Amino acid sequence: MALLSPPTNGYQIQTTTRIWRQPLMKTKLAFTSLALALMLGSGAALADIKVGVAMSQFDDTWLTYLRQDMGTKAKSMPDGVTLQFVDARADVNKQIDQVKELINKKVDALIVNPVDTAATARITKEAVAAGIPLVYVNR
Repeated sequence: MALLSPPTNGYQIQTTTRIWRQPLMKTKLAFTSLALALMLGSGAALADIKVGVAMSQFDDTWLTYLRQDMGTKAKSMPDGVTLQFVDARADVNKQIDQVKELINKKVDALIVNPVDTAATARITKEAVAAGIPLVYVNR
């Protein structure tokens, strides 16, 4: 990344600084996996943990990678951890209904990739009322 220093005698001096950072997608995948692991707690408390994952659309490339990564992470955990994925197909009303259904199924945690952030207040209200931990993942 090239940075320009303040002008010296009317000239700008260009310096080069190398900044190391992971690609954004890998960072988000790692964060989501970490959030999943933290929500589920220690190995001793993982008997029959159900996590509902409400995604805005399955056919989105990044969300496909996310879903696969989450599935891999869940498989690496002790038996009894299950993820239930639902696809809203870019329909906000469908996603709200799906979240309500997951809450009625008494999932232990929710991970939501919202179709529209305007609906997050309603989804949050439902999850909080049910006492279910909730993590939002945006694209």
